[in-house]
Amino acid sequence: MGKKPNLHALQVTLLCGEDLVAVDANGKSDPFCELQLLDEFDQPLYSKKRSRTKSKTLNPTWDQTLTLKLPKDPKAPKNPLVVGHKVRIHVKDRDSGGLFTSGVVTNLGRCTLSLAMLQPGVAQEQWYKLERVGEMQRVTGRIRVKWFRELDPESPTKAKSSTTEVFDLPDVEVAEAVEAAETEAQKLVREQELAEIGVPPGTQLRVRDPAPFLGPNELTVIVMKAHDLAVMDAKLFGKGSSDPYVMLSCEGQNHTSTVVHKCLDPVWEEGFTFAAFDERAFLDLRMMDRDDLSSDDFMGAARVPLATLRDKKLVRRTLPLMTKDKPCGSLDVFLAWRTSTSHMAKLPNEVHELVQGQEKYASQALNELIVCVIRATRLQGADAPFGGGPKTSDPYVVLESGGMTAKTAHVAKTCRPEWLEVLKLPVDGYARASLAVEVWDHNSTAKDAFLGRCTVDLAKYEDRRGRRRWRTYNAASGNKRC
Repeated sequence: MGKKPNLHALQVTLLCGEDLVAVDANGKSDPFCELQLLDEFDQPLYSKKRSRTKSKTLNPTWDQTLTLKLPKDPKAPKNPLVVGHKVRIHVKDRDSGGLFTSGVVTNLGRCTLSLAMLQPGVAQEQWYKLERVGEMQRVTGRIRVKWFRELDPESPTKAKSSTTEVFDLPDVEVAEAVEAAETEAQKLVREQELAEIGVPPGTQLRVRDPAPFLGPNELTVIVMKAHDLAVMDAKLFGKGSSDPYVMLSCEGQNHTSTVVHKCLDPVWEEGFTFAAFDERAFLDLRMMDRDDLSSDDFMGAARVPLATLRDKKLVRRTLPLMTKDKPCGSLDVFLAWRTSTSHMAKLPNEVHELVQGQEKYASQALNELIVCVIRATRLQGADAPFGGGPKTSDPYVVLESGGMTAKTAHVAKTCRPEWLEVLKLPVDGYARASLAVEVWDHNSTAKDAFLGRCTVDLAKYEDRRGRRRWRTYNAASGNKRC
């Protein structure tokens, strides 16, 4: 009788890294890796695992296998396959310290491995580009990881179910807000693609939502592959090629994939996340060709309206790449816009106490307005940074009602500020009052710059109930959210 497979173990082999950031005085680093299994809400499931430390190198070779414990698999076809679980790998530098000092750990970057991309029973090995962690100024390099999960030969989820629902993941063009209907041929292709990443036929596929009553706030993009890209590097003899990579941007945030050299049908399978709150925003993808001796060349672009992802389903789409209304290949991506607890701003306790304490004043007239200014997104950049780069602002909010004003502190150098400040204004009669909300850019050497304004009718708040809402303000450069 053969050995019973361990279905609740994920084997992760850390092979090597290259071009890591140098953080030591000798121009090297002492890198090691920390692995953490996260659930679909980005919460840790079990304790961390740590690799060996490699001294004085920017191109470490670990060649070490670590085993992570997995949650139990679904035991019946009616249970959905949750695709949100992931492995977060932090690459760090270890300094041993001196005689009178303790060691210091410095972040070198991180990457995320999505379990949705791992087919049980098939080892997957690839490079993962490192992303910034926290306030890191710069991150470079990548690590090569091999991971494997055993296949259950008797899993009931392998059998096709006639009673479960498979959400539509049409492989169609997404240039318009209304998706095309899925044909039988597209359905067959979709089911084959899902089988390639380990999703059994008949399994209900979804992304679990910790707060279905709240709007989505995190966009996950998995860049899979591209087809039929344009030749940007011509040769005198033979066929030309390109060195493509993808630039992604959404609500002022930017990510860049790795470069695939000399290929017109590249494969990346790299994941990126954005904090995204506004359904009127877009995900912009630009295909670029890397040139070492000149500026990089533009190869095509695609745009996805977030409004088409508001249902929080995981979808796979083939996006046509366009240059001046001419097609120039296609880009295959997975997309999911969901609610993540990591992007939920926790309101100050004062807000909850003030709202809950209103019952004892029910018989008295309203005379005070309480406003908690939470965050803003897609603000206009008013300040050009020294040395170039995208513009930023130092935004603050001014409230005005009945001639009384209050304002928040300014947040330095950002177009996505978070204040979480509670402001109070005396108000005489909500039915006749309105609240003006203005956003300004702080400037220490010149006059503050006006960014935008919106007005709130306070008659809707006479019931003493607190409400958390996005407000769109009018600005010269278009509508923004606060």
